[in-house]
Amino acid sequence: MTNADSQLQFSFMPRRRWWHSYLGRLLWLANSDAGQWDDAEKYGFYRLKSRLLQAHAIEDGVDWQEIVHTCWSCDGTGIWGHWRDDGGDCCYKCNGTGVYSRWYIRLHRYRVSTYVFHVPGARLPKDEFRALIPPAAVVFRGKLRHTHVGRRAVLAYWVLCLLFDRRQLRQLLGRWLYQVRARIAMRMPCRCFDCRRVLWTPKAVQARGRDACGKNLAWCRDCAEKVSF
Repeated sequence: MTNADSQLQFSFMPRRRWWHSYLGRLLWLANSDAGQWDDAEKYGFYRLKSRLLQAHAIEDGVDWQEIVHTCWSCDGTGIWGHWRDDGGDCCYKCNGTGVYSRWYIRLHRYRVSTYVFHVPGARLPKDEFRALIPPAAVVFRGKLRHTHVGRRAVLAYWVLCLLFDRRQLRQLLGRWLYQVRARIAMRMPCRCFDCRRVLWTPKAVQARGRDACGKNLAWCRDCAEKVSF
């Protein structure tokens, strides 16, 4: 991996330090809330993030993350039926440990300007990890937590798609326009299918449906009681 300062830059960004600081800031903003998006946007961003880090970041070593899954049968107590009068028995799924499984994930660490990012790699079970890696190598325990930045995360993702992935940008625009059309259609006045009364607000629509041709239908409160859904 070459040094980040020697990477290709756009002609309108004459200073290479500016280019990497801007890229790091956009990635940091988008990465802050990416885990809360829907699957299409989330996985699309993570693919773009991996590509950008491999092309424009410096490899900065490896960290390890420990993920512990609590046993659901005993609620992490190690005793199945602990709510019973006799105290319950040893949980057969976790053998009384309260932990169903324990995994260790290799996190490849990258640095863009002053920002640090991680990309998950191999996942090892507990026995294999302890045979190869010292326990002191574990840096993160549990899920990684990021700072919530609100709408700036979505805006940063759109800017990254505009600069590096126009195909993903078109998909985002298509989903956004579909949601806008659906919201407008829900707020537009319509007529009751039976009495033909104009329903000016969404609250006036008691029920909605579709006919055999797929056309949207609406009923007022008085007519909705006569329709069987």
